[in-house]
Amino acid sequence: YSCLSEVVLEGEFRDGMLHGRGSIYWPRGQRMDAVWNRGKMEQRRYTFADGLSYRENDWDYCAYPDRRFYNCVVNGLKPAGEVLKTNDQPTKIIPPYCYDTGAGMFDPDSNCVTSYRNCKKVKISLGSDKDVLKIPTAIESAWIKNNCRKGWSEPTGHQEWLHEYWQSGTADFATLPHVSQDDEAGIWWQRYKYKYFKQLKIM
Repeated sequence: YSCLSEVVLEGEFRDGMLHGRGSIYWPRGQRMDAVWNRGKMEQRRYTFADGLSYRENDWDYCAYPDRRFYNCVVNGLKPAGEVLKTNDQPTKIIPPYCYDTGAGMFDPDSNCVTSYRNCKKVKISLGSDKDVLKIPTAIESAWIKNNCRKGWSEPTGHQEWLHEYWQSGTADFATLPHVSQDDEAGIWWQRYKYKYFKQLKIM
């Protein structure tokens, strides 16, 4: 069965519902193999487009201490200066103050996920832009902001588990500036770099 969204359902059906073994295929290459009981999924295995399989319990992909993307696991790490920012290549260009959801670009101002074709941030007029892919719920929006790649750089603050990388002494990270929409992403940090790197004694 093919949906208008180009999602394909393949498997055993009963009374118009998936019943038994079947698979769902997404246009970007993802796949869900599952066992259904009268339309209800009882067992499942999700595989990403690159072949990485998702494990619901104890899934440690891209987590400390092994932060490698699956691309790097398969093809090896890149040298310094060529480290991958995302698993999918080439890395998508995300405008400042927007987020990369993996399926599109999330703009908090419009609360829309739009196509990557929007190469620069624009105001989205709801109902008039064909590139709007999704309007996330409040829970989804919060998850995106906490977990997805940002279109700008900012200091992360003190990370206790990274203590082995720091010299003796402490730095007052609370005084580090926070990015504001009045600053251009990637430039504001340069203005403060010398002062705070000197404070950390690494310049």
